[in-house]
Amino acid sequence: MAVGLVMENQFLWNLSMPVGVSQPNKLDDVELVRFGYFMMRSANDIHLASQELRGALQAMQTTGVFDKDLDAVIRAHQRQKHENPIDGKVSVAHPTPINRGRFDGHHAWIIVNLNNFMRDFEQYPRIDLHAQSGSEISRLARRLR
Repeated sequence: MAVGLVMENQFLWNLSMPVGVSQPNKLDDVELVRFGYFMMRSANDIHLASQELRGALQAMQTTGVFDKDLDAVIRAHQRQKHENPIDGKVSVAHPTPINRGRFDGHHAWIIVNLNNFMRDFEQYPRIDLHAQSGSEISRLARRLR
């Protein structure tokens, strides 16, 4: 089940399990990732994303289980960020005050990056109040309030 964390007085949605090819792909985790990417797609600075990522985001469904559409978005995002290897998964973040949400001191976990886009939603972290939030992650968000 996706989890909410507070780090340095800031709320952060996190995954309970990785999302991607050959991962557990729990529905609430998948919906959280899909919502984050939906918010990325809606961002004012989306023009800064690669053409590949913008195209994958446009083709992505906003709800549903892990499938090829979300795989394409994750891989395009990793290629844009120049992450090696491109493993096609969104990992659980392990943020601390020392690493500040970065897994290697330089690159933020993807889910941390997606939270930055989710914050554009005026009622964040209440993502359940957004029409594009999936049913499982919305149910969880309502329980956490």
